[in-house]
Amino acid sequence: MSKAAPLVSVLTPVHNGAQYIEECMTSVVRQTYANWSFTVVDNCSTDATPDLVERHVSEDSRIRHLRFEEFVDATENHNRAVAAMDGESVYCKFVQGDDWLFPDCLERMVARAESSPSIGIVGSYRLHQDTVDLVGLPYETTCADGRDVLRQALLGGPYVTGAPTATLLRSDLVRLRTPFFDDRFWHSDTEAVYWLLTQSDFGYVHQVLTFARAQAGARSAHARRINTSGPENIRFLLRYG
Repeated sequence: MSKAAPLVSVLTPVHNGAQYIEECMTSVVRQTYANWSFTVVDNCSTDATPDLVERHVSEDSRIRHLRFEEFVDATENHNRAVAAMDGESVYCKFVQGDDWLFPDCLERMVARAESSPSIGIVGSYRLHQDTVDLVGLPYETTCADGRDVLRQALLGGPYVTGAPTATLLRSDLVRLRTPFFDDRFWHSDTEAVYWLLTQSDFGYVHQVLTFARAQAGARSAHARRINTSGPENIRFLLRYG
């Protein structure tokens, strides 16, 4: 008897994402892996985002739309998404509203996660606008000690985890920490991944499975302009070094 495919809870926090949300949602619907639920957490959007999301909701019972009337910052909206994670899910997959997944993303990431019970987070190559990144692990490495991956990131070695869209997370580990994203850090997504690496091993797929868009107005672009990474890296070293 074949093992049932584990449920993946796909989460998209979004605010005024009408320009790209259609592409994002379509990429989830077209996954070759079918056992998923998809929750869009709408942070008080005032553009066409709600209408675009509702169209997908009407077409697929696996999709739901949580629309909040109170605007909060990005970290809090990501924590809203964690709270909305499917209670029966084995894995959790964030997809930012302006990013998208290649069709075999969930299938290949879940397969890697299922290859070892020690794996709590799975990454892959990423197409970042027009450049492939999150590279640096030897090709034969498909499962690495989480603390080793964390150590090399803290010491300036290969950075292979990326932003939330780039990884698949084990749901039981995500549920262990509340709030999952620590708003005391500007790069709360990076800090959350570093914490996961202290709890589990890191699985890796040597293929391009996700796309991340670089936008001048995005929070990440603003962070680069004011160089938040320098002070944050010191804080990461103090916490995890």
